[in-house]
Amino acid sequence: MEHETISRRWFLKTGVMGLVGLLGSVDGGWERWVEAAQQRQPGTRGAKSRVVVVTNKAINAPRLNSQEVKHAVHQAVCQLMGVEKMEEAWARVAGPEDVVAVKINGSGGSPNNVTHREVVFAIVEGLSRAGVEENNIIVYDQATRSLLTAGLRINKGRTGVRCYAAPPFAARPTRIGSVVQRFSRILTEECTVLINVPCLKTTAGMGVTIALKNHQGSIQNPKANHPNNGDPYLADLNCAPAIRRKTRLVLCDATYPLYHGGPGEDPRYHWPFNGILASLDPVALDTIGWWILRRHRDAVARRPAPLAAKPHYIATAAARGLGTNDPQRIELKQVDLS
Repeated sequence: MEHETISRRWFLKTGVMGLVGLLGSVDGGWERWVEAAQQRQPGTRGAKSRVVVVTNKAINAPRLNSQEVKHAVHQAVCQLMGVEKMEEAWARVAGPEDVVAVKINGSGGSPNNVTHREVVFAIVEGLSRAGVEENNIIVYDQATRSLLTAGLRINKGRTGVRCYAAPPFAARPTRIGSVVQRFSRILTEECTVLINVPCLKTTAGMGVTIALKNHQGSIQNPKANHPNNGDPYLADLNCAPAIRRKTRLVLCDATYPLYHGGPGEDPRYHWPFNGILASLDPVALDTIGWWILRRHRDAVARRPAPLAAKPHYIATAAARGLGTNDPQRIELKQVDLS
């Protein structure tokens, strides 16, 4: 188990070397990119955003071992919160008085290209151990078919974990920056706590679809945010109070990422990373996720293989104060359970 700030050693150890920074090309390598970051912000101070990366070969993607997934999820939350006991870690996310919305990504077109239900079950277990009533947990996505694709059962009843699509939407739209959208009433009226649970994959139009893009499934008209590869729309979307003020955890399913194409399924481009990413900072998590995807693309291509579209909205989100994309301000904690 190792705890360190982002360093060349971590990227060498995990194979995440040929990363592309948010400034553009890094042909000079990791050291050159960090040097440039230091020149931009000399003497950077203040709290750092922690990102936890837990990996375990025993997860065995794509045929997931549910117990190993649970272990990885709970370890990720414990390491993020800095505590040993699972109950204490999850109690820092929510408690008995809360209604918790769990936003998954089920729009990948196949059970291998979505937030896996094993990850959802682990989250439900953690919340239950923290005293959250099952019926006060709402798992949702944009459409019913997305939830079914993820292998979940629709439940709008008064017992058990609730699971249903984002509609109906708020009567009035929320205007924030470039975005004018009607948000799901799950966010605006029902939940007190929000957990963002994306999966790790690329997308042809916006570069990557991880935490920031996941809330395209929380609004009525996601197509309105597509111009200019989602910049600044995805950043402004995540500035909405219903998202920004209620988010207590970002937990990314990186068990079987998609490293090319997307967001729809293409079985040729998955690989078993067998990982879980966790953070309180969606920008930092997206930054690390992007690096992991880029490194694998480079390794498969045996040459630099930049994405069709760069996710500039990540840098814009950092500029909006939603988190950090600066490696000097990201504290990385890597745990390998293999």
